[in-house]
Amino acid sequence: MKALLPIALSLWTLLAGASEHHKDWDWPKSIPAYANITNVPATSRDSRTFDALRITRDTKVEDIIRTVGVPDSFSKMLMYSFRQGVPPISLIPDAGTFCYFLADGGAVHVQVGSDHAIQTCIRFERDGKGHLLYK
Repeated sequence: MKALLPIALSLWTLLAGASEHHKDWDWPKSIPAYANITNVPATSRDSRTFDALRITRDTKVEDIIRTVGVPDSFSKMLMYSFRQGVPPISLIPDAGTFCYFLADGGAVHVQVGSDHAIQTCIRFERDGKGHLLYK
């Protein structure tokens, strides 16, 4: 049992240190060129529109944009919470999080990976309560 103590302590230190790296979202107004799709509907601001999305492992961010419109912003940060993200830890150039700001004060965060596939999609209420739409 004593032999496992250093391993457990190291793991705890690593996890505790990782949580210190989250910070407030940086939401620049620009989005990547691959997400600038023409002939899309006006961007939806209604949470029900996002709740009705049927996202699968084959869904790309371009599919979402064609359905609900162009996102408001893109950040290279990855999801941590409604108000905070973590700096990217990978070398994947297109990875990051798209954000749609909703009329009710909430937001939808769509995290994408290397091939623009949806990794996680969460609709947040104004108070930060999250509703997982896809993982």
